Amino acid sequence: MTAPYYKKISCFLAVIMLLVSSPDVYSATISIINGDGAGEGFNDTTPAVPVPGNSGITLGQQRLNVFKVAADYWGNLLSSSVEIQVEASMDPLFCDATSAILGAAGPNHGEADFPNAPRSNTIYPVALANSLAGQDLEPASADIGATFNSSIDNNNSCLSNHNWWYGVGGITPSNATSLYDTVLHELAHGLGFLTFVDSNGLKFFGLDDHFMQFLVDDASGNSWVTMTNAERYASSRNGSLVWWGSNVVNSSSILASGKTLMGHVKLFAPSPYQPGSSVSHWDTSLIPDELMEPFATLTSSDTLTKAAFKDMGWVIGSSPPSGNVILTPVYHLLLSGYPEIQPFVQVNDSVKLDEWKYYQVLLSETATHINVNLFNLTDDADLYIRGGSVPTFTENDCASFFGGTISENCINVSTGGERVWYIGVHGYMAADFTLFVTQSPP
Repeated sequence: MTAPYYKKISCFLAVIMLLVSSPDVYSATISIINGDGAGEGFNDTTPAVPVPGNSGITLGQQRLNVFKVAADYWGNLLSSSVEIQVEASMDPLFCDATSAILGAAGPNHGEADFPNAPRSNTIYPVALANSLAGQDLEPASADIGATFNSSIDNNNSCLSNHNWWYGVGGITPSNATSLYDTVLHELAHGLGFLTFVDSNGLKFFGLDDHFMQFLVDDASGNSWVTMTNAERYASSRNGSLVWWGSNVVNSSSILASGKTLMGHVKLFAPSPYQPGSSVSHWDTSLIPDELMEPFATLTSSDTLTKAAFKDMGWVIGSSPPSGNVILTPVYHLLLSGYPEIQPFVQVNDSVKLDEWKYYQVLLSETATHINVNLFNLTDDADLYIRGGSVPTFTENDCASFFGGTISENCINVSTGGERVWYIGVHGYMAADFTLFVTQSPP
């Protein structure tokens, strides 16, 4: 029987900050519900230039593309027969010249004593509870609520014009923060990487939760389950909080710093207590950095986060993507915005005077070179190609512009390991044309 106290635990939002100076057994469907109104957030129609891994042509489209790819990442890792719904929006949040809240997310509900619950009298976030129960325990509402800061874009008074980066994969520019990495982080909170214990050490409705059962104060050796409220209050501020789950301990060998001699990994427990950050994150002393640290880092691994999910009760697949979350699997990189063409298939099209026509193509894993031919021209059109991002007059991997109706060709261009290529045809004059892409080896 489902306990009555699981309703609407929407206040449990974990926050990440930035400081400036058909499914198989190992999959879950994670759907994004657009919570924004017309013309704002995900529906912002401001024109945008496509970036690596994101071919959206409006600001809103690029934002939504990032969310969908991040949702797919966790969906490919976690196992659940119940759809996980995320109600997401991008709204103005706190931001000044030196710091900002990037985003906040958490479960909309908590569940206890549901069918197949691993522990009695223990609260679980609804997405995990649904997975364990094999049924939707809250069918009338979304499972996760998420809000991200729209003030960060093109705002000189916010982070000194430090912007969101909407690319997926590759290197984030030095003057930007990856929305993709931030969404991965916050979705992990919504999926269960957080405790329901409050800043005073009080259990929610007096019950244990799925996260706190693995928390131990390394200084005293006491578990959070057996501590008093006052002891949990002190433990959340003494810098000695660690995770005792076996999967995390077994994975802690990757760390050069941030763990005890027994392999217990440190959690963020500074003094003074930091609302939204304390306890529900890995400690900042971890080397290498982990995805679930409280502050954004240039690179981060999700190895320990996946291990913690296993400790909590999630089933994690062995074959989906792993390791450094910035290195996104290439099959995620083809997004809406430009027509996709196939190697060895001719495309007939036309371009207007001074118009750009863009296409995207996904090469095979074994391809080392790409060949692009633009022919059957009725007037002057030029060819530009680029790996991982749309080409321009000045930024491209190959350009061909002989003039007139002479065929334009980019032959034997090295892929450099990039599988997603963008092809641009520019109309020096209005022209019909045929486009043909091949790869080698075939």
